[in-house]
Amino acid sequence: MSISLPKEEMIQQDILRAASQLFQKYGLNKVTMDDIARAVGKGRSSLYYYYKNREEIFDAVMENFIQEIIREISEAVRLASTLEEKLEGFCHVKLKTSKERHSFFRALESGMGAEEISKHTTAMTTFHFQLMEQESVILKRAIEDAVKSGEVQLKRKKEIDIHIFILLSSIRGIKREALLNDEFKELKKTVTTLCKMMVQSLK
Repeated sequence: MSISLPKEEMIQQDILRAASQLFQKYGLNKVTMDDIARAVGKGRSSLYYYYKNREEIFDAVMENFIQEIIREISEAVRLASTLEEKLEGFCHVKLKTSKERHSFFRALESGMGAEEISKHTTAMTTFHFQLMEQESVILKRAIEDAVKSGEVQLKRKKEIDIHIFILLSSIRGIKREALLNDEFKELKKTVTTLCKMMVQSLK
């Protein structure tokens, strides 16, 4: 049974969906509040009821993106049985969303000058750390559950944090190489090896 969103939330989602499509088509810098209003079929004043400016809309688009990833990761981890399977599910979602959203993130900087790109990079770094923080919570819970079940040995909090940092850094590096070479299909063995190494280290 589908759940109907409140009208206000539906309008906000329509705004963010339209804005996201415009950002990908024209770049963040070239999209105005008027453009977004026209795409939604509303007056510009209507947008200001929900968002102060384009930057606030972009922040909301990114927050939506983060929550979409977290929901997908959480579901992949929930459906897995062993810690290794949970880690693999996590990694595969990360790679899949990276491939799907790559063109969107590349398009954002279209038409930006050096100073604007610098500011944009700073903003994206903030979003990156927000995502990492939420991902770390999911991974920590998965490892702690594996400790409780006896699948891996009890580790100090600092050791668990180090393992999580290594996994997040590793999958980020793998993702970057995959984007450079466009070889996402060949990464199944790489991910499996990485996750086996992580679990073995925790045992």
